[in-house]
Amino acid sequence: GSRSQVGLEVGQGVQHQLLVADTWIDTFSMVAVYMKSTFAEQTTPAEVALVDSQATVTGVSFTDADLDSGEIGGSLTWTLPGGAVGLVDTYAVYLAKSIVGHDRSALDLSLVPGTVSFDLAAETPLSSHAQVLVYTSSSLTEQSLPAAFQLSDVDGLPVSPWFTDLDLDAEQVGGKVLWTPPADTTKLDNYNIYLAQNAAGSSGKVLLGTRAVGTNAISVSVDTSSATYTHVVVFAQSSLAEQTTPAANLLVDTSQSIAGITFTDLDLDAGELGGTVQWATGVSTSHVQYYAVYLAAAADGSSRSRLGSGDLPVSVEFLAVGSDI
Repeated sequence: GSRSQVGLEVGQGVQHQLLVADTWIDTFSMVAVYMKSTFAEQTTPAEVALVDSQATVTGVSFTDADLDSGEIGGSLTWTLPGGAVGLVDTYAVYLAKSIVGHDRSALDLSLVPGTVSFDLAAETPLSSHAQVLVYTSSSLTEQSLPAAFQLSDVDGLPVSPWFTDLDLDAEQVGGKVLWTPPADTTKLDNYNIYLAQNAAGSSGKVLLGTRAVGTNAISVSVDTSSATYTHVVVFAQSSLAEQTTPAANLLVDTSQSIAGITFTDLDLDAGELGGTVQWATGVSTSHVQYYAVYLAAAADGSSRSRLGSGDLPVSVEFLAVGSDI
């Protein structure tokens, strides 16, 4: 019948011959061992049936829980192979450009038998990889054709955060931060909002608060110090990690002041006041809704008492103070 010699002839006393990995089985069904004398090769060999061992994992699944574009992370799972699972010594996991392992990059080469999952660390670079591959290896070699899963990179970056400072004091902010959620929120757990010293939020940041997915705003308390901060940043967070690159908005500290306050007491009784308080506004009053006038014990407004019966419109620049106050 049809036959193909395996390797070279071996000498008397040798009892094995290596069949190299990836030998094509073609139509062969038997391994035959012939003895040979100096005169001729025997006609009837010893034979054993060929059994093509197969052990490929199935049901490979991975969902990216890293919310940064171009990075992946999360749990990779699979089902143990049937067939020759007892011959599996290790499992190996790679990222690759194709299902056959082009330009592959190893993540782990020595997962022990029985392993059915592998955790990809957050911030694993995706680069140009499109597949995650799981290989089985025997004591001889790693399989040539792995199980593959098509990667999908989740981008959880919030969109267009904005903030208008309605605290009118210098180096203090207050108001509401708003943002638009990303297109895919399925892997998001919450948003973390910070004041930061740069747009990357990489250092010197202070947490303003955390909001659940579905909530796209947070209030910033008045008198919040902004002295060293330049940006408002919004990070999305999954069950795996907070994203490394936030959405950012330049922090503009609204500072508006009243200048040239004058008052002449025209009540001539001791311990009593009366007259008109006058002032000049700053360059812009775009964020001013009204004026309030007080008597105070100190320049910082401590121990103050309201004058007048209500708030004064922005267009008003004086308040008449009745006598005998």
